Amino acid sequence: MASHMNSENCLDVFLATSAVAETSQLREDAAKVIASQFEKAVLENKAFLQLDRNTVVHLLLRDDLFIDGEHVVLRAVVQWIQAAPNERMGELEELCSLIRWDYVQIDVLASILNTHDWLREHKKTLQRINDSLLNRCAKLAAVDIGSLARE
Repeated sequence: MASHMNSENCLDVFLATSAVAETSQLREDAAKVIASQFEKAVLENKAFLQLDRNTVVHLLLRDDLFIDGEHVVLRAVVQWIQAAPNERMGELEELCSLIRWDYVQIDVLASILNTHDWLREHKKTLQRINDSLLNRCAKLAAVDIGSLARE
């Protein structure tokens, strides 16, 4: 069965095997497919929106998570919370602590913040974003500008 898993069915397999045994090999195989095809398996799969908080955290913490950029994790968190905002808004702080804000592209971050007022209004998340932006500015200020000039 593991050989037939793909980004479209891996979350369903993961959920089905979770009900049977949390340590099954099939469940781990499904988790590996999710991690290796995270963007497609999560952002394009409505089953992700049905996951509980612990499962979302478990997936986001995987060492083998393969993503094009940290904005994918941010989008996954936003989509998951938006699916049930009244029940999930309390999870925002913990989930946002899993995002490596220094690696979220600024244009993507601006777009998401402009689209989602609730994210912009969450003080601890906004503080994380501000800290990240200040960190980026500090890194830029530390660069020897002269060494960047073209000859």
